[in-house]
Amino acid sequence: MRFLNNPASGLLCLLMWVSCLILFPASIHAQEPDESEMENLAGRNDAESFETDEARLNEHIQTARIDLNKVDAAILMSTGMVTEEQVAAFINYRRLLGNFVSIYEIQAIPGWDLELIGKLKTYIVVADGSRWSRSGSRLRPRAESQLIIRAGRQIERSRAYFEKDSLGNSHYLGKPGQLYIRYRLSLKNAFHAGFTAGKDAGELPGKGFDFYSFHLWLNLKGWLKYLAIGDYSVSMGQGLIHWQGLSFPKSSDLGLLNRQAQTIRPYQSSGESRFHRGLAAGWKIGNWQGATFAAEDLKDANLETGAGGKITATSIIESGYHRSALEIADKNVFHQLVLGGNLGFQKKTWQINANFIHYGFNYPIEKQDLPYNLFAISGKSWSNCSIDYSLNLDNYRLFGELARDARGAMAGLAGMVMSVDPALDLGILYRNFGARFRSMEASAFTESSEPANESGLWLGLNLRPSRYLSFAAFADFFNFPWLKYRVDAPSNGVDYLLKGDWHPDKLFHMESRLRFNRKAANDSIAFGVHRLLDLKRMSWRNQFNFEISRVWTIRSRVELNGYRSESNEMKRGFLTNLDIFCHLPKSLFGFNLRLEWFDTDAYDSRIYSYENDLPNFYNVPALFGRGFRYYSNIKISYHAKFTMGLKWAQTIFQGVEKFGSGWDEVKGKKRSDLRVELLIKF
Repeated sequence: MRFLNNPASGLLCLLMWVSCLILFPASIHAQEPDESEMENLAGRNDAESFETDEARLNEHIQTARIDLNKVDAAILMSTGMVTEEQVAAFINYRRLLGNFVSIYEIQAIPGWDLELIGKLKTYIVVADGSRWSRSGSRLRPRAESQLIIRAGRQIERSRAYFEKDSLGNSHYLGKPGQLYIRYRLSLKNAFHAGFTAGKDAGELPGKGFDFYSFHLWLNLKGWLKYLAIGDYSVSMGQGLIHWQGLSFPKSSDLGLLNRQAQTIRPYQSSGESRFHRGLAAGWKIGNWQGATFAAEDLKDANLETGAGGKITATSIIESGYHRSALEIADKNVFHQLVLGGNLGFQKKTWQINANFIHYGFNYPIEKQDLPYNLFAISGKSWSNCSIDYSLNLDNYRLFGELARDARGAMAGLAGMVMSVDPALDLGILYRNFGARFRSMEASAFTESSEPANESGLWLGLNLRPSRYLSFAAFADFFNFPWLKYRVDAPSNGVDYLLKGDWHPDKLFHMESRLRFNRKAANDSIAFGVHRLLDLKRMSWRNQFNFEISRVWTIRSRVELNGYRSESNEMKRGFLTNLDIFCHLPKSLFGFNLRLEWFDTDAYDSRIYSYENDLPNFYNVPALFGRGFRYYSNIKISYHAKFTMGLKWAQTIFQGVEKFGSGWDEVKGKKRSDLRVELLIKF
């Protein structure tokens, strides 16, 4: 590794770790999404920064709070902070002992430890009428509004803004700035409504925003529970036929093994795909419940005109970018009519649901005539159906889903999480997705990006030998019975992870994680045929979290990784960083700073690094090459009604004259990003 031969870089790394291990005695910072899960999500989607509907939910939690006497299991699970066992204990406690009198009563719930209570305490309330105002002799709920304005840009311009075509226009027709506006109006227990408008860098100025979204959500009484108008997301079962909510890839957290989400949820993200626009409703009669939805969605797509003037869609585009003339020409050209819903029966310890979805397209889908596309979705319509279930038996939870597509192909998934001892939890999940099975917007537990052409067995455990020490591990064995993109033969692979956490008190946390993954990919062509190679990826991460005082917190991380194929030498990567957090008690000001150094041999040994950013905006850059990165966030609040956030980030590359690729190539060694956000509540 080059960093071992660089005294200055080695000294910087040494100073970071000495400061962590000697100067300060320690703690983990405020609750945030699990870094490794967000990095895995970014790696799978090949996205550096993104916003999710779940991010919007978490923001709503912070604004509207969770009423302990009214919250249901689905909302608790969707926070991502509690396990299924903790949710079950909460529901049982409230059913047996009645409504909570104080938020501190949750300390008596079995399995709710101090660490969990610390995460939730800023989000939970016991309703006392403070959110209601008096009008004459009647009480009425008080309306609340929230406005978010976020703007940002990369300071250095890419070649897409300079190079001209024959008409004298640059490739990206708009300015390099980004702009996002969101307004939300809520009336507790009655309705909430909102709209979103956004413009990405390079999209056309002077013509309004490029993307608009709106929703109206009504909470109703009686058998009809809610009505959604406008934009909403749909998540059903275990994600085999349809899942538009946030879904993490494989994890050592057994709580994420069984996917749970409210079927219909208002869509409030700036992402321009994976939502529906139309009408939806949910109902419940006794133990029966269900949801129905209908939508007409406009999608970006690549269209081709074939023999006889037949127009087909060769691919659907989900990037949401409309910067160039070609991207603008692909905007909203593909229309799909969507009808679907589910019907479920639920008892105290078990439930079963039937799910269905049907699509109709204005142009037939016809993907490129390549071997791995043999079983791809085609034609002017598509449909899927499934049955999913979950069952609680003492310390065991069983769950699964069986699905079928329009061609009769099948896919299935079954799992179990068991608490065999207060100190040991085990998980197992078997999946078998037929090579012919396909679904439009699915996201299940997979090694691949979609639940198709895969079978596998996942085994995991969580071990807590003491209250201060815990271990987590999993092993996943998977097989691909048909061809895949850049894999021209059936193949298989393995994925192993081992993680240890040590937290002797609430002021100290140390984590070490080791991961190994092997799967196949094409080598160069010999005699007209690709030879498959085993690609092996290894990574080792160590992270420490320290709280110096109530004001100062620091955190540091070191990660090593390697990438090797049978015919190539090892490609290595290294990253280390130091985070400093400052928040003055009873103050309206806070900031955090990161210093980071990375050194990788190639893009294949890149390292994803989760960053603190503006509220509900996630940034997970893929760092490769050699260089330094630093950023700073500043937050200023005024009486909880006005909050301003500012982020400045810069990457300084070494040994290069340009970075980026294609139209995003930038001459120079620095990439600088500036983002600012205003949040106003009234």
